[in-house]
Amino acid sequence: MNKIRRFFILLLAALLVMGLALSASAAGKLGYVTDQADILSDEEEQELTKTAEGIAGKYGVGIYIVTVDDFANFTDQDNVFDAADQIYYDYQMGEGADRNGLLLLLSMDERDYATYLYGPISEEAFTDSGLTEMEEAFLAYFRSDDWMGGFEVYQKKADRYLKLQAAGTPYDPAAEAHNEPSRPAEDEKWHFPVAGVLIFPTLLAFILCSIWKGQMKSVHRGGAAYRYVAGNDVELTKQMDMFTHNTQTRVRIQEEERSSGGGGGGMSVGSHGGSGHSGKF
Repeated sequence: MNKIRRFFILLLAALLVMGLALSASAAGKLGYVTDQADILSDEEEQELTKTAEGIAGKYGVGIYIVTVDDFANFTDQDNVFDAADQIYYDYQMGEGADRNGLLLLLSMDERDYATYLYGPISEEAFTDSGLTEMEEAFLAYFRSDDWMGGFEVYQKKADRYLKLQAAGTPYDPAAEAHNEPSRPAEDEKWHFPVAGVLIFPTLLAFILCSIWKGQMKSVHRGGAAYRYVAGNDVELTKQMDMFTHNTQTRVRIQEEERSSGGGGGGMSVGSHGGSGHSGKF
């Protein structure tokens, strides 16, 4: 009886240890969307998660969203970028052996954000200029408290950059502008009806105005006072033009203040090897 009782006690203890181990393992890894600040509805969170799963399936890169009330409650770091670096490392984020991924962290109390990328694919896909363009896009939504709109833009930009990287042409704004498709040739042609409506009336108006102008008597401002006096009405014994005064206006030219905004200030590098940007929204 004692042996059976001891066996059950040992079995329960083993199950408890296994359960704690599994719980610790599950708690140590974050999903694609972690909304601790509770700024998304359940439906929005599910939609964003589904999109992130699709991106990870296509490119092997995790696109993460984490919102918190205050990043200081989760890390011992004193700035939001280092907090993102620590969260990414501590919570086992990233896809594959190289842990490729991109994390967008929002800290709501002080309206701080950080973008943090890790892994060789992410480093190639998310260039400094690409990350800056992405941030400008989603920050426009976040500053109006449109969280879902900003996260959707973030995921769409990430998907686009990863697609370019997979094709061997990582995002480059200069190349994008150079390769911008031109307008179809037929759109640039001036068809006859348009020319008839716009060109011919304009030409006719120019000719008529030129004729009328030639028929007008030239008039100009006199340079001296005597020009405005009738010949026999007043007899002037002395004439002179006197310069009395002039007016000068001075305006101080002040140096234009440089605007401060998030993103675009060059890549920061975290202690665990990732890089990215940070700022306010």
